[in-house]
Amino acid sequence: MARIECARVLLGLGLVVALARSSAAFYVTPMSLSPHASAHTHTSPCPLSSTCSRSITSFHAVSSFSHTMGGKGERRKRSSLDRTRLRMSQGNVITTISSEVAILGGGCFWCTEAIFLEAAGVLTVTPGYAGGGAPNPTYKQVVTGKTGHAEVIRVEFDPKIISLQQVYDLHLSTHDITQVNRQGADVGTQYRSTILVSSALQRDSATRAIDKAQENLKGEKFLGFFGGNAKVATRIEEAQEFYPAENYHKDYYAKNPMEPYCMRVITPKMQSFKVRDSLRQLRQDTTE
Repeated sequence: MARIECARVLLGLGLVVALARSSAAFYVTPMSLSPHASAHTHTSPCPLSSTCSRSITSFHAVSSFSHTMGGKGERRKRSSLDRTRLRMSQGNVITTISSEVAILGGGCFWCTEAIFLEAAGVLTVTPGYAGGGAPNPTYKQVVTGKTGHAEVIRVEFDPKIISLQQVYDLHLSTHDITQVNRQGADVGTQYRSTILVSSALQRDSATRAIDKAQENLKGEKFLGFFGGNAKVATRIEEAQEFYPAENYHKDYYAKNPMEPYCMRVITPKMQSFKVRDSLRQLRQDTTE
């Protein structure tokens, strides 16, 4: 009897150990399962120039990244942080990217930032002010239209993926280039359509982009007969000092998609055929 009882005890202990091991397989901490834990550092932002170099160190780079949120797969607005994560490579590597910079104005910089954050090859988009005389302008000063500055974005991009010409073409195809000193209900010189250039190469590229846009306007005739006489109002200006906007403007649409202006102006623009087709064509061109 003693041997039978001893065997029963040992069998019971064996079952307990087996159950403990199986349970441990399901209750691993989330951190140990997550493939997304990462860390990265980079040099300070480049000054206003046509080229700059950025060093990115990835200690455990993001192996995959989801652009959806919520149970129904609602698309999340892409932010600059998302863009940095997507540029990382797998493994512990140091990647040096030789980038170029373009300064663009096309109405409210909340709109233009949201568009260019979706563009292939774009590394960072920084909203700010340029083209005026007063130093260190604030948003409240610029929106009066008295400082001479335009609301602009500083687009840093990888020329191996997207060319300067493609950046300018995208800019001119995603806002109303026929309106003078306004975009829709946003009226004033601060909302002018402009390309700020810092070299002869940028000026030549901007001129070609505007000429191309003008030819496209000639083809926009109603029923093939009427219209087609609109003129491009986009300016080419010499780039001077670029002043980054206040922090709350950064990733504004990504952070505030339910804000009334975003719902009324930016979301319809992002969902418009013109913007979606321009971004689709760019993705197609950059992958060929």
